[in-house]
Amino acid sequence: METVIPFLIKAKRNCYAAGMIPVSSTRKNSKDLHYSEGDLRYLDSYFGAERFLGQEVVWKKNREVWGMNYYGCLLEDAIPEDFPEFLRQALSRLDEQNPYRGKDGYREGDFSYHCSWTGSFEQFRGEEYVTFGGSRIYEMYFHGGIL
Repeated sequence: METVIPFLIKAKRNCYAAGMIPVSSTRKNSKDLHYSEGDLRYLDSYFGAERFLGQEVVWKKNREVWGMNYYGCLLEDAIPEDFPEFLRQALSRLDEQNPYRGKDGYREGDFSYHCSWTGSFEQFRGEEYVTFGGSRIYEMYFHGGIL
């Protein structure tokens, strides 16, 4: 797993967090983000927008080695237009101790990002949420581990 975690961080930073446009859907109506490097491959495949469900998988030498499922939603009808950019910035702040989502406690303007999890890379679960002006406007739950 020593090469998988740094690869996963790089893949996440270069896909959704970078604003990558989804390509080549693998399932009807899915939005897919692909990244590969050497013998490692990453796929983030999700459905929906305001309410969404998705899965991330990492393959090493064409064998699945790690995965994560997630479900989230927007909690307000009127979300500030700069929310997507704030969330991408928060999600780009992951590291080897927290390779799942962004680091807890990121703030910018009236936005605040929070993420907590239990377990380890081998088996984990957690949640993230964003507040705007002190009110929760978005939340997401995730879980996964090695395969």
